[in-house]
Amino acid sequence: MGKGTDKVSSPYWGFKTIRSRPDVNLADKKGKTPIAIVAKQGHSKLLKLLVEEFGADPLLPDNEGKSPLSIAASENETGCLRVLLSCKADVNGRDTNGWTALHHAASKGNLGIIRRLMRRGAEAEIKDKEGKTAWDVADGEKARDAIAKGMINKHERNEKGKKEKDDDEDDDSSDDEGDVAEKLQTLKNKLGGLSSEELEALKQTFGQLLS
Repeated sequence: MGKGTDKVSSPYWGFKTIRSRPDVNLADKKGKTPIAIVAKQGHSKLLKLLVEEFGADPLLPDNEGKSPLSIAASENETGCLRVLLSCKADVNGRDTNGWTALHHAASKGNLGIIRRLMRRGAEAEIKDKEGKTAWDVADGEKARDAIAKGMINKHERNEKGKKEKDDDEDDDSSDDEGDVAEKLQTLKNKLGGLSSEELEALKQTFGQLLS
């Protein structure tokens, strides 16, 4: 840093201050931690550094229950949102007003954030304390369209997953039927030495299994 440079205005000042702090989860009067502040400012690399190297908790909410994920969603900070999602942030976590990250993104019309959140499991049907969903608070038709498409895509993924599960079960059933038929044939061969009366008794007991 050159002579006469204002330390406070330096882009590295905040990093040095945080690095010297014994508690990287220390919050201000509003309950905002360094993670929340960095997420709001869009410094995704610093956010990742705080989490991975300094052990900062990326899930701590502020005094209003607003998580760093919701802050990033509200500020349209895709890079920070991606880092927070990789940290297993609760995509459907709510603040004190009942808003999720999707509510915040929708209210600002942040289309890319809406799409990413919905791909990661955001529930568009969640209602806030006033009974409003993300659709209800969405800013403009494009935001509502993004939510609608996300819901359609989610339904299609669920249907596809259900079909694949059913197909797997059908395959397992076919294998089971083949195993049963083979076992029955083996059993028939073993029972070849029994008398007709003994076989008839077995047929009555097991129904059509030996027919």
